[in-house]
Amino acid sequence: MIKPGESVEIVTPTPLVAEQKTPMYDSVYLTDTEIIKTSNSSQPQIRLAGVLPSSCHKLLLKVDNIDVDNNILIKVFSTVSLPNSCSQEKQLFDNILVLDGLKPGIYTVWVSQGKIGEVTIP
Repeated sequence: MIKPGESVEIVTPTPLVAEQKTPMYDSVYLTDTEIIKTSNSSQPQIRLAGVLPSSCHKLLLKVDNIDVDNNILIKVFSTVSLPNSCSQEKQLFDNILVLDGLKPGIYTVWVSQGKIGEVTIP
């Protein structure tokens, strides 16, 4: 679960390697994003699927604070520490992000600048 204003690094099957102290940020290739409708939960669930550039990349998600128009912006990117020896083979991911701490209202959900839909919190 993640609240607006927080970020979370998703544990991916990244091999153990010698890492530099300051990771670099990199892109992520999203292949699917959707809001999962559940009748028994007041916490919206967002499915994010895609590809990381290599097996050394880690998925990083950041949810911005909600703006005055009730927009929720989820930023999706990756981190990588170089140099390290890893496969340049792309790494698939498919994760569910649960948004927590939302007040009642209607919210528009954006993932990396693209609108994916609206959620209503009763």
